[in-house]
Amino acid sequence: MTDRDFGAAPPARAAAAGDAAWPVDAAPAAWPPPPSGPPPVPDPPPGPGVQPPFVAAPIEGRRARTWLGLGLAGAVLAVCCGVGVVAVGGLLVLGEQAINEQAQRAVADYLAAVAEEDWEQAYDQRCEQDRRAESLPAFTSRASAEPAIESYQVGDLQIEPGNGGLEPGGGEMTVPVFVTYAGGASARLIFPVDQSSRTGRFEVCGTVQPG
Repeated sequence: MTDRDFGAAPPARAAAAGDAAWPVDAAPAAWPPPPSGPPPVPDPPPGPGVQPPFVAAPIEGRRARTWLGLGLAGAVLAVCCGVGVVAVGGLLVLGEQAINEQAQRAVADYLAAVAEEDWEQAYDQRCEQDRRAESLPAFTSRASAEPAIESYQVGDLQIEPGNGGLEPGGGEMTVPVFVTYAGGASARLIFPVDQSSRTGRFEVCGTVQPG
């Protein structure tokens, strides 16, 4: 073996068939550049769905509340109607009492003037129809000839409805009076009254009859 033999490179092996060829000068693959900025936030996990802000009321409960509300409204209406009927009835009673008091006052004022022999005042308490039919002197002459009145007690208004009801001239209205005279005698008299269509006040109107 010579010195040339030791320094020389071994002979290259011939590539066998089927051996893979390895590139000698191939550069390694490049890595992708790192992302810039903060790392991305991961998506939230899927939930059960959108929840309503409150639990819906059951249908049957809502219907029950509806019928309950209607029942309460009906009860309130019935009470209001009942109160209205009572109020109307009360107004009718008050109206009858007011009419009765006005008629009694008209007769009492007339008798007070007669008892005091204030003939002009008594004459003014008569209705316009009576004043047209009888003058003040004639009335004074007739009334002064009657027995003097000592006391009297006025009764309640009596109404006999006519075609016009309680309107002036619509029916006969009378007030009974128990009169005691100065001599001790007494009598029950019926004073007819009417309501003036001009002033609305009650007045003695007509001929006084024994009752």
